Amino acid sequence: MKRTLIVFSFAIMCCCLVAQNKAAAEKLVYEGIPYHDKGDYEGAIVRYNKALELDSCNMLALTEKALSLLSSGKYEESIMYCRKAIEKHPGEPELVNVYVTYGTATDDLKHTDASIDIYDEGIIQFPKAYSLYFNKGITLKSVQRVEEALSCFEKAATLNPRHAGTQNALARTLKSDVNRIPDRKSVV
Repeated sequence: MKRTLIVFSFAIMCCCLVAQNKAAAEKLVYEGIPYHDKGDYEGAIVRYNKALELDSCNMLALTEKALSLLSSGKYEESIMYCRKAIEKHPGEPELVNVYVTYGTATDDLKHTDASIDIYDEGIIQFPKAYSLYFNKGITLKSVQRVEEALSCFEKAATLNPRHAGTQNALARTLKSDVNRIPDRKSVV
């Protein structure tokens, strides 16, 4: 009986410590976000690193660090943190942002086909995430796959008609030479 009580007490203490580490880690992440917003990505990453020392698999810290690494042009490192977040937190709704960062970092490395595959993987898990369709469309348009890009922008606009970036991309894609209505002089 005494042994069971000791084991049970130890388990409760461990749970409390993990919860405290998570809260302290997320506090550090929230301290880092303003640094990122000001363009001080290294300052943000310092805070995210401290958060990850407290809680090595903290979803928020992994997500924000990957984004700051992407913004600072450290694409390979960003991809590493995206993969870790996906591995450690399967099915978490916050992974939508991770897939966007992952696909963008991969595309910035000029691995377009891999980037499209990453967006597709995200879309399979999160079919209502307009940001995945939007970013996939941006990647497709960059390699002149205009019709596919248009389809992605249309899907993103259906899912979130108020996203200005999607509306802009949709308009610009429709304005491209591929989709232009010929003027009267060229038809006659």
